[in-house]
Amino acid sequence: MVEMFRLLLVVGRTFFACSSERRFPLIELIKDFPSIILSMISVRHDFSGRTVNEPKIILNHISKAFARKAETGLLRARRACRAVLKDVTLEVESGECVCVIGKNGSGKTTLMRILSTLVQPDNGQARICGFDVVKQGREVRRRIGVMLNAGDTGFQPRTSGLTNLEWYAALYSIPQKEAHRRIQRWLQDLQLADRGSDQIQSYSSGMRRRLALARALLSDPEILLLDEPTLGVDPWTMEQIHKQLRSYVMSGKTILCTTNSLTETRALARRVFRLENGVLSESAIKEELSC
Repeated sequence: MVEMFRLLLVVGRTFFACSSERRFPLIELIKDFPSIILSMISVRHDFSGRTVNEPKIILNHISKAFARKAETGLLRARRACRAVLKDVTLEVESGECVCVIGKNGSGKTTLMRILSTLVQPDNGQARICGFDVVKQGREVRRRIGVMLNAGDTGFQPRTSGLTNLEWYAALYSIPQKEAHRRIQRWLQDLQLADRGSDQIQSYSSGMRRRLALARALLSDPEILLLDEPTLGVDPWTMEQIHKQLRSYVMSGKTILCTTNSLTETRALARRVFRLENGVLSESAIKEELSC
């Protein structure tokens, strides 16, 4: 933007300093200023400081390690850190659903916690909608909906699902009428409408997962981060959830989903990556998906 204003200043000074017969080419240049400005903006940055026209999700050489929790006592031995993510690089475009598949303990939840600003990476950079997850966490959180592996937590068990969602809607500053419309929609779409007024402590584990998904969708986020979203959900409800998520992507939203289910990857993903021993790869999963 600084370069753009400098260009305007130079052209203006030249226009008034030169003779009248030399002003015509400058007039033609000034006519093209709107297209010039738009092209400069498209390849540089917008006023918020983020890069525009970049992928919605960027992971660039992300690494993360945790200290091992050793056994206490006289025989306690010091052990090295455990590397959970090793040089992970990934890009997800707007309107795309990408799945990361891996075994339990492969680092899927750590990956999601980094993108949701809950954990900082040791190395590398992660960006959501052009914002750095470490330096611009507030902007990132405004644009994401998150459902972690332990996504059924954060609810008040002695209040109803409806009341809990209303509380989160107020937390997200959603106007009351719009909040009511969204809550009714997601309770209906996720087959919880007949249980919305029941206390959450009476819900099954699958129902709590569905309620957690409704909470993630409540703010209508640009980016949806899902960590094993159908864990504990019956096959019939799982199919309905997949249908809703595919519709969400078709509306222009972006989903990054981690899972250990090949069925889920077939139902949702345009691209699939395998996370194994902290290393992310794309080609290793193709043969399994074609089975």
